[in-house]
Amino acid sequence: MPYGCKSIINPTLPEIVKSNNKYMKIYLTQVFDDEGHAATKISRKIVLGRSVTLPNLPKGFTNTLHSCEKMYFNNLSNNIKKLILNNPPNLLREEGKLLYKFGINYSIRCRSLTKYLTRISTDWVLEIAGKENIRKFDKEIGFSDPDKIKKMFTYLK
Repeated sequence: MPYGCKSIINPTLPEIVKSNNKYMKIYLTQVFDDEGHAATKISRKIVLGRSVTLPNLPKGFTNTLHSCEKMYFNNLSNNIKKLILNNPPNLLREEGKLLYKFGINYSIRCRSLTKYLTRISTDWVLEIAGKENIRKFDKEIGFSDPDKIKKMFTYLK
């Protein structure tokens, strides 16, 4: 994977990760340990977040935003929503495809966008919901982080 800011580079998964189930499992366990959230009684879902920088937004729109201002997806105009939905993070899409190979259903959605000094970044989440999908994740992929293992055990019991 190229060195640098993933939200700007928007990398894809290396082919070796997708080459066999063992590598896919190891990768998914690691990424969910590092950047994911385990299911709890309150959230009832496993969540993995990613961000990506958006190119080619209308200048009229970007000029209306203040630096570090966050705008939630549902509050955006339909034409901006369409632009965003056509640019999800490559890693998140491919991580979802890996989950699907293990029979785990998921959904991907954009939560918000934020303007930084030189760019606008969209914040996305991959969510695994439903006890059946969460059980499959726990059985097929699982966490290695002790706190997340404990949360999953508590949620699934």
